[in-house]
Parts: sequence; structure tokens; C-alpha cells
Amino acid sequence: MASIQKNSGTHAAIKATPKPIVKASAQTVKSGPAKNAETGFTAKSSFATTTAKTTANAKATVGEVPKPAPSTMSESEKFDYYSKIATDAKGTVSKLPGEKTLVGIRAPTDPKHRQGVYDDTLAMLWTDKKGGKHVAEYTYNTEPTPQYNNGKTGFDANGDGQKDIARLPAGTYEYRIGKSPTFGTSLMPTKKVMVDRDVNHDGYFDDGVKNSAGTSILFHAGTTASPGNMGAVTMSEGCQTLPPREFDRMMSDLLRDGGSGKKISYTLVTGESAD
Repeated sequence: MASIQKNSGTHAAIKATPKPIVKASAQTVKSGPAKNAETGFTAKSSFATTTAKTTANAKATVGEVPKPAPSTMSESEKFDYYSKIATDAKGTVSKLPGEKTLVGIRAPTDPKHRQGVYDDTLAMLWTDKKGGKHVAEYTYNTEPTPQYNNGKTGFDANGDGQKDIARLPAGTYEYRIGKSPTFGTSLMPTKKVMVDRDVNHDGYFDDGVKNSAGTSILFHAGTTASPGNMGAVTMSEGCQTLPPREFDRMMSDLLRDGGSGKKISYTLVTGESAD
């Protein structure tokens, strides 16, 4: 995996490392669910999925930095490729026909991009009743928009009187289709999730501070141009966001081949920086 290392000034350098970008430390803050303007929705459920077998066509291996599947691959090859990325990261891939699995590859974004950037890759995997393998790919965002990192948005994770924005760490999560009072139809976690917090507000999640964000880390639509909302385009305070058309396409694809949208495994991994 790759991580952004700070240096002098605002520039960032990329250093390959098999470890996640953010490490939990003794500074970890234990607190209750964060109150987040992005949702008031709560959901409770659990499910068990089985791990899909992959073939030799899946070229991602443990220790490699995950990358989007090459465009030259067939759909079946892409299914195996993304499945291996998920299982290498100890994620799960559903084998039930129509049930969808999401695999996200984060390209760490330099916080100099104040409005946020859709520079991450999301793949949706599923099989049909005949065993056919299917993949849909989308451009999306997995990091909070730096415009919100002003001490007034998020949750005060370290008790210094300033609120701290959240970032979903790499890992596997369970989502389902639900309805947020703020964003309408969205994907929402079925369980409380732990998030990284940027408590010194420098744009990097390297403070070693985590706490619960409850079920507030959604998948929802962002915008394609500044909506006048503090100049933010991706409109994320920690949520996973997609351009409006990409979001609509994803939500439609979730129901293809009999999908219910009730049980969605989402595995997020860290790839190469886009900067």
C-alpha cells in the first residue's frame, strides 16, 4: 500500500509500505457515536458471506499496491481481479446470485485540493443465476473535503473545543440501501463504524486518533461543480461520495439480477496516490 508522507511546505511524497496510512495509537479516543449532519438514520443487521474463489487471471497479490483493473481485461477477469484484492485484504465476496459486493481503491489525495477530488475507483461485483460474473466500475471519493476541515464540522474527538472531520479507514464494512433525512436514498452502514480523525486539522490523518462515527458514513451523491456549500464539490465530511450520474448508476446496478440491496459487503483498500 502507499501512504502520503508530509514534508516541508504543502507538498506530499509517496512512500510504498504494506501498512495502512493511519496507525491507531495510545491516543485513540473512546467516545460514543458522533452526531453528524450527514445522516440521522440508524440501521441494525448482520450477515455472513462466503469468500469467492479466484483464478490465475487475478494478478493482484499480497504486498502489491492495489490498482484499478486494466481495461484490457474481460469482465470475468476483472471479477477475479477485484475479488482477489478484497480477499487479500481479508474482505468477503458474496457468492449468492444478485447479491452485490463493493471493492474500493483509495488514491490518497493531497489536501491542497480544497474542493475534493473524485479520484478513487469503486468496483461492484456480482454473479447471476447462471453463474455469470459481472463487474461495474465507478469513479468516486473516499476522503472528506478539506473545505470542511475548519474546526466547525464533524466531532470533537480529542476534547480541544474544535470539531474534527472523519475518514473511513481501509477495511471491510457492511452496507445496505436506506434513506437519510439529509440525502434521501443512500447506502448506510448497518453497524457503527470507527473512523480516523484529523485532530490537528492539517489535512492528514496521521494523528492516531479514532472514534465512532455511528452509522453516519454514507454513500451519497456529491456534485460536479461548486454548489456554494463552502466551495466543496465532493461534499464529504467523511462519506463515500460519487458524482450524481455515477451515484444514480450505482444505485440502479445494485438492483440488477435480483439484487435486494439489503446485504452489501464493502472492502476499502489503499492504492497509489493520484497526485
